[in-house]
Amino acid sequence: MWNIILIIIIIEFINYLYFLRIKKIILNKEYYYGDRFDLSIRRDFLESKNQIKYIGEYIEFRKTENTNLSYIAINPLIKFFLSLYFNKTKKQARLKHMNIIYTDIQKFRNKYNISLTFNDDKKFKRFGQSDIQCCYKPLIISFIMTIIKLYSEIKLKMNGFTKYYSKQTNICYWSNKYQKNTSNNIPLFFLHGLGIGIIPYLDFIIDMAKDRLVICPVLPNISNVYFHPLKFNLKRNDFFPSFDIIYQEINQIIELHKFNKFDIVSHSFGTFIQSSLILESSFRSRLRKKIFIDPVCFHSNLTKVLKSVDQKKMDRGSNILGEITHYFVYLDVYVKYATKRNLFSMEFLWGNYRYLDENTLIILSGNDSITASDEIFEDIYKAGYGDKVEWLENANHGDLFMTSKWPHTIKRIKKYLS
Repeated sequence: MWNIILIIIIIEFINYLYFLRIKKIILNKEYYYGDRFDLSIRRDFLESKNQIKYIGEYIEFRKTENTNLSYIAINPLIKFFLSLYFNKTKKQARLKHMNIIYTDIQKFRNKYNISLTFNDDKKFKRFGQSDIQCCYKPLIISFIMTIIKLYSEIKLKMNGFTKYYSKQTNICYWSNKYQKNTSNNIPLFFLHGLGIGIIPYLDFIIDMAKDRLVICPVLPNISNVYFHPLKFNLKRNDFFPSFDIIYQEINQIIELHKFNKFDIVSHSFGTFIQSSLILESSFRSRLRKKIFIDPVCFHSNLTKVLKSVDQKKMDRGSNILGEITHYFVYLDVYVKYATKRNLFSMEFLWGNYRYLDENTLIILSGNDSITASDEIFEDIYKAGYGDKVEWLENANHGDLFMTSKWPHTIKRIKKYLS
């Protein structure tokens, strides 16, 4: 008996050391910038009225809720713009970079009526260099998650789904059999959120697959159930993959099946991926209809999203469920890599409102503690697409999939995609 307990303790200790190694590797990694660059899109970031607060909180390490930017130090502001536009420090910047920066800072001052000072009491920390706060998960939790994963995979297989693996990355995807005689022959991509992968969405996915082809890519190392095994030589793609790789994988699926048109539905974290995919003209040309559910990809009051994943402790009082969710999801070491070294900065946010059109549906939860539903609705209404918003009164983030209180919304989604 004691021998078994000792063995369990030793295994747990080894697992903990591995966790510390992963955390150290992530801390030493800088934000992965990617190969794409579009200065005009980056300038869009400054067009939202809520971004002045975002800028102030970034410059002040996001320590305060109410940032007074009547006066702002010029040096950290220059650093912010260099990081936002070019991902460069002042030492790395060239004259052409500085000329662009000074011109736009002047426009920024005029727009928001800001006086610049040379008092450097405010500081700025570049994207992808902030500290990572995460928690260790005992092996028993990993074991339970594996059981849940196996159950979900059995359920999908029983409903006609097959699991496919990428030959190049650790991305996999689920798809049902393609039936040309179904009432809707337009395939549907579904992009899940953080947490436990596609498990919370199983009923929705299976329901949608009754009359059409449904493809569900599983984003690795952000879900507590799909992650890489223990290994010594860790590479970048052993964590959350870059957008370029995600795009290649999804584009490969499109080319493999020769899809001329397709629809896409995304939830929460998945809207980041969808937002970036839409920036690619080749993807956009084949996209028929798109649905954003509890979107976190829009600029409106982005600090609400940032704070929801950034804090060590929750601000939800005695909400035990909120504390547990925060521990399992947002304090996961791999999630922290995705959000602090890969996303939540400048590369996955540029869909914004420029590609809203008649083929868009946005679903917002009234009591969402992550998505800034009120501000998003206000900005979408001003953009002239208020009729494209479905408002779920008294709903929390993800309730559309977690509860059965909004069958009319599910019907609207199905009718919209028909």
